[in-house]
Order: sequence, then C-alpha cells, then structure tokens
Amino acid sequence: MKLYIYDLTNMTDDTYDKILSQLTEETKNNILKNKMRITRLRHVAGELLKRVAVSSYLQREISYVDDIGSVIEENNIFYDFAFIKNFVICAVSDKQVGVAADKKSSDDYSLMENAFGKCKTKCKDCPLASECTYIESHALDEYRIVVCQSNAKVNMA
Repeated sequence: MKLYIYDLTNMTDDTYDKILSQLTEETKNNILKNKMRITRLRHVAGELLKRVAVSSYLQREISYVDDIGSVIEENNIFYDFAFIKNFVICAVSDKQVGVAADKKSSDDYSLMENAFGKCKTKCKDCPLASECTYIESHALDEYRIVVCQSNAKVNMA
C-alpha cells in the first residue's frame, strides 16, 4: 500500500484546465456543477493524483484512469481518497483500501471507524470483508490520516 498526498496550493490554472479538459464529459460536468471553487479544485486534484498514484504504483505511465468505483480492474488495483483543507490524500493498494483524514484529537477512534467503514462498505460483497483490519496512521501537520486495508488480496474474477 502506498499513500500519496497533494497540496492544492501547488495547482496552477494551467494544470487545472489541462486535467479538466482530459476528463469525460460526465466527470467534467459533475465537477463543474459544484459552486465552491475549493470543491472543484479538490476533485480535479483528485483526478490528477489518481493518475500519478496509479502510474507510480504500477511503475508505468498512465495517461488516464477510468473510474470504475474505486477499482482499476485490469490491474487489480484499489484506491480511495480523502480531502482535508488544502490536501488531497490517495491510498493505492493491491488490496481493498479505505482512507480517512481529520484534525488530530484525543479520540481518534471515529477516524479509524471511518476508514474501516469505507473499506468494509466497498467490499460488502466480498467474503474477505471481515478481514479489513489493517490500520495504518500518518501525521500531516495538525491532521491525522488513517488507512485501512484488507489483509487478504481480493479476487476480482
């Protein structure tokens, strides 16, 4: 499993326009209907980060990642996103994965539940869903990132 973090303050208008122009009309329209600029930026950055993360994970260039839920079927790759402040976080794995991010607190249980719930919900039809127990935690300034991934590989066949 690899974790990728992108700071939205690094996104130029040219990069935003370029990524937006490469998306399907449906994805582009879904992004553009958001009234808040930060939401549009997050989603475009998510598309960019997904491309970079999957390319890096597969160790080969991927120019576009078709979004089929959170699974890239032909490569058996799973990913999930979290957005917090100016950051987009993407976890990529060969196993089902869930990621959550929030401000650090004395009670991080809810954050772990969020990551675990995302992972388990995505694998609800998978007999391995009960095995989604691997929790990893990372610090990002005053924020905490929690990643949950299945400890067994999911067979996509």
